[in-house]
Amino acid sequence: MSLSRSALEATVLAFLAPRQQTQGLPDLSLASPVFESGLLDSLGLIDLVAAVEGAHGVEVDMLVFDAMAVESVHHLVEQLFQACTVG
Repeated sequence: MSLSRSALEATVLAFLAPRQQTQGLPDLSLASPVFESGLLDSLGLIDLVAAVEGAHGVEVDMLVFDAMAVESVHHLVEQLFQACTVG
């Protein structure tokens, strides 16, 4: 089984949508800031990783994932994609 970027993107956006609405943030897009806006914090990132792993049967290698490189949803998806291995 392989994971596509588009499938991962859909999972990430679906996970973030309720947070965006609850916090009253502007429309969610790939350009939306992640940590700066408060869309995600460190605990939210752990929840997201668990959601991605559960939805796609992958493991996210947190030694590969670089949270410092994440500014937007797009960067988040790219970091997750690079850190995913089929479990």
